[in-house]
Amino acid sequence: VIGMRSIQLKLRGVQRGRARGLLGVNLGKNKLAEDAAADYARGIRELSAFADYLVVNISSPNTPGLRALQ
Repeated sequence: VIGMRSIQLKLRGVQRGRARGLLGVNLGKNKLAEDAAADYARGIRELSAFADYLVVNISSPNTPGLRALQ
């Protein structure tokens, strides 16, 4: 929860000072999350208001088991 709030605050700051252009948010599963779908859904729900587009990352070699979602 602390991490999500920190990200939201940073994105609010980016929105205020942003020049023209697009802002994308890359969503990845938290390595401690037991339910990947719920983790992605939460990221979409809580961060989509800040982004012009979202990227759902399901291919990170540094996150155990992530490629199994493909």
